[in-house]
Amino acid sequence: MDSLYTKLLRTIRNVASGVGSASTPITMVLNKDYLVSEFVLKLAVTQGFATTAPTSSDVRDFIDEVSLEVSGGAQSGKVFTLTGAQFYDLGRLTESAPAPVVSLGATSTAVFSNEAHMEMDGLDYDLHTALRSGDYSTITMRISFNADTANGFKGGTIGAGAAAVYTASVEAYCYPSMTPKTPEDKAAVTQGSLAHRTDAQTLAIAATGNQADIRLKTGNLTRFIAFHTRNGAGALTDGIIGNLRLSVAGVDGDVRDIPFTSVQAENAVKRGLALTGVGVLDFGDSLAGLLDLHDCNEAKIQWDALATGSICLLYTSDAADE
Repeated sequence: MDSLYTKLLRTIRNVASGVGSASTPITMVLNKDYLVSEFVLKLAVTQGFATTAPTSSDVRDFIDEVSLEVSGGAQSGKVFTLTGAQFYDLGRLTESAPAPVVSLGATSTAVFSNEAHMEMDGLDYDLHTALRSGDYSTITMRISFNADTANGFKGGTIGAGAAAVYTASVEAYCYPSMTPKTPEDKAAVTQGSLAHRTDAQTLAIAATGNQADIRLKTGNLTRFIAFHTRNGAGALTDGIIGNLRLSVAGVDGDVRDIPFTSVQAENAVKRGLALTGVGVLDFGDSLAGLLDLHDCNEAKIQWDALATGSICLLYTSDAADE
């Protein structure tokens, strides 16, 4: 859906960089100036291998955890803390990601990027949740990486001292002339007036059949509820979740009551998203159509499992009012 905001000149600037490894996380302090619609994380990886080169790759497995936190402003706190797979797939819900550039060999390399949206990308009132970065004393992104033997290069044998080296950089997409600067401007304009949050939880599946209800965070508008389903070995796998039933107190009837396969089919049709072990309850691209949990005291998902393993649940409160 097209934005209902008339967007003025957008600037793109490199605002931070860092080098890390599996034993050395990267911490980057980001810009504090203009209205930010998104931060783009670019990551380059190099790793040496001994007798056996990798045979495949999955860039989602390089990052163990990535987080973004703001402090010193009215909406201070955690914006998100996500695994590499969650972060990468969340960026692909509303637009296509550039294809990773991977070279496999005695020295293997990978270069890829992903966007951390501050705005409600693709929504009609997208800039409602853009980040007024100048309102904060710190904006910090932290990245930790998976062990060298369990990262995104698959099937190889690493040599002694052949640790993966990561070079990260962040670009900020900003609207300087749309940035409210005075208290009067901030009280009058809507761009940047709401907070953007993504929460996550992981649940183990020890037995098949009906599972304990998943109770969702309330007091917000929720745009996506995304699932990563994994088998006992930790690989993203279909056939883990059977049926999903989302019910909300005060709503007449269930919001969703469908098989997980139907969720994935809708994702493919509506978003072009067809990924093994990934399914998203999608509430659309209009602010009026999001799942409104502001005045709700209970929202829950009832579900059953077809196989053991685990699920990881993301819910993006793109218009959470703080």
